[in-house]
Amino acid sequence: PTGQPTAQPTAQPTAQPTAQPTAQPTAQPTAQPTAQPTAQPTAEPTPINCDHTCYQRPDGFYTIAGIPNVYCSNGNALIQSNTDGDSPAYQVGPVGPGFPSSYMPASSVQILAQFAAGVLLVDEGRATVENTDGNAITALVNDASWTGVQFSVISGTWCTETSVCGTPDATGWPNMIHSCGEGECAHWLASSGHGSTFQ
Repeated sequence: PTGQPTAQPTAQPTAQPTAQPTAQPTAQPTAQPTAQPTAQPTAEPTPINCDHTCYQRPDGFYTIAGIPNVYCSNGNALIQSNTDGDSPAYQVGPVGPGFPSSYMPASSVQILAQFAAGVLLVDEGRATVENTDGNAITALVNDASWTGVQFSVISGTWCTETSVCGTPDATGWPNMIHSCGEGECAHWLASSGHGSTFQ
């Protein structure tokens, strides 16, 4: 090919290929999904190992993605539960039946989120909402908050308000939503307790 591009394209293709071929996809899919998309696509979609999710599992405790004692509820991994309101005992620990006020550590949440299809929030007696566009999952993987993430309402009434925040308390797991100045809107914060279950 010419050292410099010609002013007009040639009528016939050049006799030699371009100087740099494009990168080839990998021969095999990666073992783990990456947090960020790769620069080049893999040869085929990465399969999800059934051991990495709660999909189609009966309710109970399992080892999921190498994390022991993950409680699966209706096919979802329960990563936070608070049935005691503003309980002072709300802290990092096992989550599920017998553990009414606890949340999983951020490191475990980040691993589980890599294999998730969405995020379901259940605030019993108020609302059930979900996010399936990947934004809530990305926030969990990157230890960011859900500020600005849109949740679809399945039942009940749901609202968030961040426009009046000076310094919001929602900075990343487990402090995910801070509706500043709106007591009736969502406050998904460890500092004051919140909701009843988060799957």
